[in-house]
Amino acid sequence: MMKLTDPDFLANPHATLARLRSHGPMTKIKIPLLGEMWFTTDDATTRAVLKDTDLFRRDTMAITGKSMVQNFWWAPKSIEPLMQNLVIRDDPDHARLRGLVDSVFARHSIEDLIPQITKIADDLLDKIAPNTPIDIVKSYTREVPFRVICHILGMSQKTTHKITKHIKPISSAAGIPSMLWAIVRLKPALSILRKEIKAARTSGQSGVIGDLSRAQAQGTEISDDEIVAMIFTLFVAGHETTVHLINNAIIAATDHPEMRGLRGAALDLAIDECMRYYSPVMMTKTHFVARDTDWNGVPLCKGDKVTAFLIAANSDPKRHDTPEEFRLDRRPNAHVGFGFGPHVCLGMQLARAEAHVTLERLFERFPNYDIIRGAKSPAPLKRLGLRGPKRLWLNLN
Repeated sequence: MMKLTDPDFLANPHATLARLRSHGPMTKIKIPLLGEMWFTTDDATTRAVLKDTDLFRRDTMAITGKSMVQNFWWAPKSIEPLMQNLVIRDDPDHARLRGLVDSVFARHSIEDLIPQITKIADDLLDKIAPNTPIDIVKSYTREVPFRVICHILGMSQKTTHKITKHIKPISSAAGIPSMLWAIVRLKPALSILRKEIKAARTSGQSGVIGDLSRAQAQGTEISDDEIVAMIFTLFVAGHETTVHLINNAIIAATDHPEMRGLRGAALDLAIDECMRYYSPVMMTKTHFVARDTDWNGVPLCKGDKVTAFLIAANSDPKRHDTPEEFRLDRRPNAHVGFGFGPHVCLGMQLARAEAHVTLERLFERFPNYDIIRGAKSPAPLKRLGLRGPKRLWLNLN
């Protein structure tokens, strides 16, 4: 049986993905806690699932009669507000919530942030001793997107420090017990966040927290729980996934050293290829089938769980020429690393900008870095659905 956290699969997934495609457009895989799920195996099916929001729903209420809270009855009551986040909502609620923050993550807004991202990257690199082995994840690649999302949200330094302490177990969770413990630990984080939101209503605080708080006070349709869920989702997703794209790109630039000399649009192409080839976010959130149907030859039953297997789509030879090859100048590169359809990644432009600046500044300052092997070799993440190193020790030379 396939295991998504198997180091052999994560190191070289192409043979396994080709085998899955030979079984048809969807195949069943058993996932801890969730049970058997249908996984898409090719690009066309992946896009079709993500586009067909009538058949494949994010919210279970209309299908099973049970809300997300009822489905996750075992979760602490204190984290129920997180079930209000836009990632697991369908339209019109999804569109309503996303519309409140879309402009913050639009291309023009992100372009205005590039000087700030560059300053954050340079400040961090200034603190690194060049002749000392260093875990670049801890010192640099995690810190850049973390500090940027805090700036976007307008989260105070004091609040950031407190919340980080409580959500840290999520980043290090490697199995079901540790993930459940991480969820339990979220209660004080949400309490701290509520206080920050309440203070922002009258403080004139800049950033998304202040904007949403004041919009609610002026009559915009968004509940207290939806604000908490929105800020928490943006805070975690805004740095937790981007770091894996950057880390994979650092590894790619070791195997393909010419990448270190790329700038501008050429570096953007290379980053997109890293997103396709490595697929740091391998799969989407669970979808639920709305009715019994025979869909592209697959017998689906109402309530069945389906996920769009992004890494399978990104290695589909019908979409990508020789997908098992890493090509710095691949064009076109119509990957689905950021998702597809109405739920396409809200922070897509931010992730691209952060990756571009973070890599460019590293290549400028330390063009001759190399990865340390042996006891400090890159160790793969054991988080379900993510692909990348949990640590990355470098000699910066």
